[in-house]
Amino acid sequence: MKKLPLHPAIVVAPVGVAFLIGVVGGVFKVPFFPDLFLFCLPASVGVAVLQSIFLYQLWALVQGSDLRAKKPTPGKAIGFWFIPFFGLYWTFILWRNLALHLNHLTTRNKVPVELVVVGCALFIAGLFSILNPSTPTAQLINAVLNALGFGGMVIFLITNFYFYGAAREICEVTK
Repeated sequence: MKKLPLHPAIVVAPVGVAFLIGVVGGVFKVPFFPDLFLFCLPASVGVAVLQSIFLYQLWALVQGSDLRAKKPTPGKAIGFWFIPFFGLYWTFILWRNLALHLNHLTTRNKVPVELVVVGCALFIAGLFSILNPSTPTAQLINAVLNALGFGGMVIFLITNFYFYGAAREICEVTK
């Protein structure tokens, strides 16, 4: 029997904490925002660790797939994600191909691949909001990028539940 991965709901709490701290610091122009960042950092690291464990377990689950899409080992899948700049490209490979392999192994719980790709694109667009612009036009673009990044994060959280449903079906079938 294959092991069911962590439930993605455990990622929601650290995401919520990090988001609320960021909103409080950014919207209300809190003068001690660097201090808030120090509180937000552990939540962000927690999200990265939990998400990496979740993805590692999912990639371990799909190693039996005979689909011809790129299928790295679980260690490579997660390790390549942390390579600077290459990780932006690898995000699409990591999530899209995982969705394809899970869909190949399941019959009822399909992962919407298009939603996964849109989530990746929005999340990566949101990463460019950290450039900290100074002109009003650039600040407007930054606000749009922040909104896109938030949308990408929400889509990631939603698709995690799709991934979990597919993983649960695979584990039930292999009992």
